[in-house]
Amino acid sequence: MKTPEQVREEFDRQGISIRNWAKFHGYTAALVYQVLKGNKPCRIGMSHEIAVRLGLKDGVVSDPQKLTNTLSAESPEKAEAITG
Repeated sequence: MKTPEQVREEFDRQGISIRNWAKFHGYTAALVYQVLKGNKPCRIGMSHEIAVRLGLKDGVVSDPQKLTNTLSAESPEKAEAITG
């Protein structure tokens, strides 16, 4: 895993702005900056995805639709609980 400083250094080495990385991956730059500053818990949702993609935490970025389809096959009640 990397530290936020290591991530920033990697962006600098590659000549990539955080704003452009965020836009390319479909996130707001503000949220990426919050993750890098440690202002988000990064347990679920987009902040989790960002932290995993940046190498700040170990985890999996999964496709919500694929997860819903898998749960529907196993248990329609679980899928309903996730999708509302």
